[in-house]
Amino acid sequence: MASRFYNGSYLALLACQDLSGQPDRQLAADLEEEFPDVVTVPCDSFMTAFILPDGVKEEDFLGYLRNRLASHSNLKAFVSFSAPFTGEYSMKEGFENALHALESTVIESDEPLTVSSPENFQKQIRYIKLEIQQQIVNCVLHSDIDVIHEVFDFLLKGKSSLSEYRSICKTISSLLDYMVNTLSIDLQGEPLTQPNYDRMYNPLYMTNTLLQYFRRISEAYQQGTHNNLRGQILEYLGQNYAEPLSLDSISDHFHITPAYLSSFFKKETGENISSYLAKLRISEAKRLLENTDLKVSEISEKVGIPSQTTFIRLFKKYCGMPPNEYRKLHGPHQ
Repeated sequence: MASRFYNGSYLALLACQDLSGQPDRQLAADLEEEFPDVVTVPCDSFMTAFILPDGVKEEDFLGYLRNRLASHSNLKAFVSFSAPFTGEYSMKEGFENALHALESTVIESDEPLTVSSPENFQKQIRYIKLEIQQQIVNCVLHSDIDVIHEVFDFLLKGKSSLSEYRSICKTISSLLDYMVNTLSIDLQGEPLTQPNYDRMYNPLYMTNTLLQYFRRISEAYQQGTHNNLRGQILEYLGQNYAEPLSLDSISDHFHITPAYLSSFFKKETGENISSYLAKLRISEAKRLLENTDLKVSEISEKVGIPSQTTFIRLFKKYCGMPPNEYRKLHGPHQ
């Protein structure tokens, strides 16, 4: 074997993964059957090394590989080749160089097969800028799935190598982990385990895994803030009903949009915020009419309705009678 697979032989390194993250062992088996002179050496579940004698041409090996992948749209494969083995260039060196080439080659995102070559090595690692990191944070806070898709597409569909692709995924995952810890996001008792991107070779599978990771954290955050926000809004209204509140001022206080506040409050309470606030104010007005001798105009001011005409109209709407009549029936001197 030493003489047959040494001088002039070369090594091909193949990594393959489907959209579900599973390896495809059949592809390596088919290659071994198609090229019986090739020696197959499994490296792990996803990667296989092939020792090709000098009689097997690289273009024939690639041609068969491309034809096989053409009928498997859910597979993504990477292949790299070493230089021919010589007395000064061993198989070990060939494997190390082929592995480096496979990890460093720019991904052909629209092709099922990415073939390494020196001209498409990605030498410059791109870092995630702070403004993009902040954009990712905002997407978690607001559960903005559409925007996070755009951000991930921008980061992951550029001219990236496999190693860089993994690095970006790891950086985003670490940022999400940091948010879980700093914001005390409750994951309902399930431990958060960062995906093992080093075992991934399919960029689309990596992207989908990252999106699932994002969704889990974002949904957990939204659930926690959803419950907190409802209580915070009701408490704020109960403490500040006497102030000149408006949809804009309330939404500004909670750093949300008026439209979101309106729809959120309606969904949570079954009524719009102005009706809830009016009932709250009239309820307090009833208490003051029952227990004090304050004038109606003074009570109107105290409950946050400066217009006496508006106050009387709202009181009649919710109590079925004017304030003075209500006092005669329920006041301290009735």
